[in-house]
Order: sequence, then C-alpha cells, then structure tokens
Amino acid sequence: MDFAWLMYEAVKLLNCIIEIFLVYMFLRSLFPVYEKRRYVRWAEAGICTGIIFFVNHLEMPFVNLVCVPLIYMLLIWLIYRIRFNLNVLYVIFYYTILVITEFVVWHFFHIFGIDVTVKDHTWAFRLLLEKCLIYLALVIIRKNHRYAPDKEGYPILKNLLILPVSVLILLNGFLLANQHRMGYLLIYLGSAALLVSNIAYFLIMDKLLLREKDIQDNEMRKLKAELERSHYRHIDEINQEYAEYIHEMRHIVKAIEDFVNAQNDESLKKFSSEASKLLKRKSPADKKMYIEDPIVNGMLVERMKEANKNGIRFKPDIQKGVSLDFMDETDKIRILGNLLDNALEAAGKCEHGYVNMSLYIQTDSTIILRVINNFSHKNQKQEGIFMSIKSGGRRHGFGLQKVKELAGRYKGSLKIEEENERFTAIVSLRNMY
Repeated sequence: MDFAWLMYEAVKLLNCIIEIFLVYMFLRSLFPVYEKRRYVRWAEAGICTGIIFFVNHLEMPFVNLVCVPLIYMLLIWLIYRIRFNLNVLYVIFYYTILVITEFVVWHFFHIFGIDVTVKDHTWAFRLLLEKCLIYLALVIIRKNHRYAPDKEGYPILKNLLILPVSVLILLNGFLLANQHRMGYLLIYLGSAALLVSNIAYFLIMDKLLLREKDIQDNEMRKLKAELERSHYRHIDEINQEYAEYIHEMRHIVKAIEDFVNAQNDESLKKFSSEASKLLKRKSPADKKMYIEDPIVNGMLVERMKEANKNGIRFKPDIQKGVSLDFMDETDKIRILGNLLDNALEAAGKCEHGYVNMSLYIQTDSTIILRVINNFSHKNQKQEGIFMSIKSGGRRHGFGLQKVKELAGRYKGSLKIEEENERFTAIVSLRNMY
C-alpha cells in the first residue's frame, strides 16, 4: 500500500462526496427538507456516499450505470420524501447532466492527446473540471427554476423524458464501447430512443402551439370582459348623475310653471311648456331595467340595441328577485356575453331571427340561465361542444367551452340542445355562500 494508491482512493472518495453534495444542493431550493435533524442528514449522506464509493470500487461500468441513480433516488427520498415520479424525474436530469459533462471533458482531453485512463494528476484534474462544470450547470438551472411542481402537469409532457433518457443511454454507450461489448448495445438502444424522442417532440410541439393559441384567445376574452365591465360601470355612473340632474331640473321647471301661471303671460307659458316637454322626453336614464344588477342590466340594454339594429327579436325574461351577486363580475360578462353574442350572431343570419333569454331561480341556491335562438348554419360537435364557424373562420365553440369551465367554478354546468334549427344553451349556477 503506497502513497499513490492512497491518494487515488482519496480522490475517488472525494469525488463521491462531491456528487452527493451536488444532488443535495440541486434540490435544496426546490423542496423542503423532511429530516430536520442535521446529524441524521449527515449520516444518510455518508451512508449513500459509502455505497457509491463501493460500487465505483468494483469498476464494473454496467453495475455503476444501474446502481448509482438508484442510490441518488434513495438519498433524495431520505432527505426530501418527494413523490416517486418527481424523484425519478430529477435524478434523470441530474444524471444526464453528469454523463454529458463527463463525455465532453473526456473528449476534450482526448483532443489534446491526454490519456485520461492513466491514474495521475491529469485524472484528478479531469474529475475536478467535471464537477465544476456540473456545479455551474446546476446553479444556472436553480436560478431559472425556483419552484417545484405541486400538482401533476400535462401527462403528454412526460414524453419529453425520452430525450434525456436516450442521451443518457447513448453517451454511456460511447464511453463503454471501447471497454465492453455492452457499449455497442447501449448505442443502438440510445439511437432508437433518440429517434422516438424526436417524433415525440414534434407531436408535443404541435399540441403546445394549439394550446398557446387557446391561451391567447382566452386572454383576449378576459380583456374584452374587463373592458365591458369598465364600460358598463361608466355608463351606469353617467345615468345616475343624469337622473339626479333631471330630477332637480323637473322641480325647477315645475316652480317656473307655477310662477308663469300666476303671472298669466302667454309667451312665458309657451316657453315653460316647451321646457317641460323637453324634460319629459325619453332620456338615457329612462332605460329599461331588466335586473337590479347594473353590469348585467347594461349588457342586456346593449344587446337589445344590437338586436333592434339587426332586426332580431330579443326577449329577455328575468325573474323578479333573482340575484347574481355571488358571481365575479368578469365571470358574469364572460358567461352572458359569450352566450348572447353567439345567439345574436346566429339569429342574425336567419330571415326572422329571434333570441329568447330567461334567468330564474330553480332552487334556493341554483340559478338557471337559458338562451334560445334560431340558426340557419350547420353546427359541428367536437368533444361534446358545438362548434360553429363565424365570419373570418373563427370558431365560437371555444367560447362555449369557456362558459362550461366558468360554470364549473360555481358547481354548475352547461347543457346544449339543438333541434329543428333551434339552439338552446342552459347554464346552471350554484350560490355557495
């Protein structure tokens, strides 16, 4: 047992310690520590370090490839107690970074004609360089990934794991090809997995692009709802101020009429009569009141104007005392706005278009919104939601899907019926307060 051998074993042990530390450091900012006692964590890390050192000491590449990731998973479970699928995910990414770095550094030394298999100072320097690069990569990942997933994501995204796995297999195959026949088998398997990963990436990218468009459409609908809410509030404030002004003016004109009658001046009487007629004319404040809710009432008034302009018979029927105060104002606009806009547009294409809307209380906690309209185009059904083509090729089925999602927030549902060119949308909403 000479000094060189001791130094070689010491470097191998130090390499194992650094790898365990990097695993711990990688996940420390993402997950809370399960084991609060520091000495227990030190003991668990020490045991895992010893196991990895023993596996490396066997100098069996295939055993190392299989056992080391399992030891990482054991360490992560002991310290963080995270779910198994997350454990596998982070170990795959960490081990892939480790293998890629080893592969790059190995060939970097090979370019300069340095034999990294010789156990001398260059071998120790190579290990140090590898660990520095791994540390730098993990710091960059931690900086840009500050939270851990607390729920299951899109299941299709799990297919993305094929890429790091294929890279892991492929690079290990390259490293082992000159040492063991198993290396060529790993190259074949890695190449096949890499091909599959490219197919998966293409399919996932297509779905993500569609999802991005849905998100953009949803953001536009939210913006429209916010603008409508602001508009209706502003109109309601103006109407209130105007009503107060007209109320005061009527008192003033009444006093003037009394004064003129007392003076018995015909010219003043004529002037007073004309002023009184002007005040009795229909004003914005005299708008129809369908419901006490100012936002919903404003929407119905606007849609009534649109219907009259386009020759559509629009008949709102609101049960007295019905209240939507339990709903968010933006949700009211998005649900009612989507249904009425779709109905008015479809009815507008008919010779005698009509839209009937009713809002009533079914039980103490359930409100029913029903919108009925006629149509002349053919609706297509996709995943349980009717899709119709608007002008410009836009589909309003996404609006109905959003109505269904919003109704779900209030423990409700959306039911669609279509019969004899009559389209019916029934939304149930529950007041949970």
